[in-house]
Amino acid sequence: LCGTAHYGMEFKYQDTPKHITVIVDGDWSGDSVTCKSTSAGCILHGSHMLESWSVTQQVISLSSAESEFYAIGSGCSRGLTVKNVLNELAAMHPGTDAIGMKVKTGSDAARGMLHRHGVGRVRHLATSFLWIQAALRDKEFDIERIEGKQNPIDIGTKVVDADNLRRSLPRLSVGSLRELGWHIPQTSLTATLFLIYGSTPTAAVTSMHDPPQCEVKVVMD
Repeated sequence: LCGTAHYGMEFKYQDTPKHITVIVDGDWSGDSVTCKSTSAGCILHGSHMLESWSVTQQVISLSSAESEFYAIGSGCSRGLTVKNVLNELAAMHPGTDAIGMKVKTGSDAARGMLHRHGVGRVRHLATSFLWIQAALRDKEFDIERIEGKQNPIDIGTKVVDADNLRRSLPRLSVGSLRELGWHIPQTSLTATLFLIYGSTPTAAVTSMHDPPQCEVKVVMD
């Protein structure tokens, strides 16, 4: 963390996306003491990352497919909350299209479990997660495959090297602000909001006036 204090999240101007993207990953039995697995993921609205997480699963998984299935469930619960909030806001503006949701995982076995009815042959599967099977059948979201090397959420479940980190973070709109010539706040535990008009950063602001073609950066120090 000390080496990434100058990193920030970038929110570029973009057209309204038609869906949010939830990318998930699981690490099977990563805790050597409890043998519990890890669920990690993020929610992207276009290129904007709205949420990210890396949490320990409460159920002890007996296979990597099971841990990936629970990671999908964790991502779906968070993603559907964001999707419903965005659609509630869209309903306030007639003519605005509803937003869909795509879930991406690198596990073919977990996707196969998702398309089943019930636990199937996986007798140990926690029934509290079976709701995502019904949600998929009801077309609440779409499930897609993402290649392991293209999955930036590996950084939430595994120890990765510097090259992998530099390759993954830009896919989450996270990067070094020093490379962009930004001033880095010196106050500990502060968040500063910047507006960029063109390529020239303005001073920190506390309110927004919806300027055209603007970018927003949040700098954590």
